[in-house]
Amino acid sequence: MRYTIIPLLLLGIAFSATAQESNSDLALAEAYYAQGDWKNAARSYDLVIREDTEAPFVLQKLSYSLMKMRHEDRARIVLDRLIELQPDNEVAHFNLGLLYWRTQRPLMAIPCFEAAC
Repeated sequence: MRYTIIPLLLLGIAFSATAQESNSDLALAEAYYAQGDWKNAARSYDLVIREDTEAPFVLQKLSYSLMKMRHEDRARIVLDRLIELQPDNEVAHFNLGLLYWRTQRPLMAIPCFEAAC
């Protein structure tokens, strides 16, 4: 009995440490985002996404950071994932439209802008 409890306790400690790291990564990402440090914000949001791959708030901030750095291909992938998770997310549709517009693809931008309205 005693030998079963120890691994379970260690497992609980590991989960607790992971949650704390994720929260500190998110706080750090938010601080970088607020300062307009897009590279470090994106890097920190990536760490958070590794722990929770379906966090719409984080995906939205990550996509915006990537757009600000002109990493359009990666931003499009993140926005596509966000829209998959939240099909009614008007901001995601609008940002995807901006991304298409900015990359000289106006015909792809129009449906995105329409979905944002």
